Amino acid sequence: MNAAADFKVGRARRDTALNALESRRSVHVNRGRRTLLLHLLEHDTATADDVRAGVRLPDSIDPTCLGSVPGPLVKAGIIERVGFVPCVRPERHAAPTSLWGLVDRSKAGDWLQTHPDRDEAHTGQGELFPTDGTIVRWTSHG
Repeated sequence: MNAAADFKVGRARRDTALNALESRRSVHVNRGRRTLLLHLLEHDTATADDVRAGVRLPDSIDPTCLGSVPGPLVKAGIIERVGFVPCVRPERHAAPTSLWGLVDRSKAGDWLQTHPDRDEAHTGQGELFPTDGTIVRWTSHG
């Protein structure tokens, strides 16, 4: 393979992984997008650090699911990458992270209106197995 082909394969793998994360954690990804847009509307720029600080994830959910936050907002023409800055979270060792800027305030407002925060309990995206002592009983109809 050549570098261009390797790049395409890598991007396709990334997109497949992010799509899978988003489909399994849509409630949290939606919250991440809302957090990103609300931060941008107030501060003009935002990073993954701002999203991570604004979205409370249960310990059982890996924060990498939030990697799928910006993509659809970029594709919709709502945000754009305006640069890179050092990440402030210690576990990221000051690695470069994207700095996002708002492209269209009106589209951001429209997106927020059409994508309200959702409750995990009504989406089936809470814990895979109950952790509150709930007993799940399986029944068969046959």
